Amino acid sequence: MAHGKRRTLDQMRSGNALMQNALRTARSAAETDAHLLLQGEHGTGRRTLARAIHDAGPRPRGPFLSVPVAGAARLTAEWLRDKLLCAAGGTLYLWDVEALPRDCEAVMEDRLEIAPRTRVIVGTSHEKPLFEHDPLCEAVIRIPSLRRRPEDGPVDRDDVDAR
Repeated sequence: MAHGKRRTLDQMRSGNALMQNALRTARSAAETDAHLLLQGEHGTGRRTLARAIHDAGPRPRGPFLSVPVAGAARLTAEWLRDKLLCAAGGTLYLWDVEALPRDCEAVMEDRLEIAPRTRVIVGTSHEKPLFEHDPLCEAVIRIPSLRRRPEDGPVDRDDVDAR
C-alpha cells in the first residue's frame, strides 16, 4: 500500500465467510516466517494484506519491498536476486508474479540461501501453479473477489491494489 493509511490485520474485518477464512489464515501465517501465495483478482487487496502480514510478522522493522513484476523492465535472475537482497531481513512482496520468467525459478528455489532472513510473499490473480517444481509457498491465502463478498459493502480505496 504505497499511498494512504496502513491497515493492521486486527483492523481488517469482513462479513463474508470466505474472507474471514482468508484473514484467519493470514493472522496465523503472519506469526511465522512462512513464504506465502496470495491469490485473488486485481483489486481485492492482496498488496494491503501482504503489508499487514509483514507488519504483524516476526520482523516488522525490516524492509517491506513491494515490486510489481508485470511492470518491471528487465526481468532477469540477477534482477530478482537484487530484490531479495534489498528486502533482506524483511519481506519481499512480488505481485503479478505470474509474469516472472522461468529463468528466475531457480532464484526463487534458492531464496533461502540468497536472503535467509527474508520472507517472500507472492501475489497472483491466476489459480494455476506458478512454478513447475517449487510451489513457492508454505501457505496459500485465497482472497475472494469483491463480487463474492457484497456484505462487505463499499471498499475503501486504501484496501485495494492500485492498478
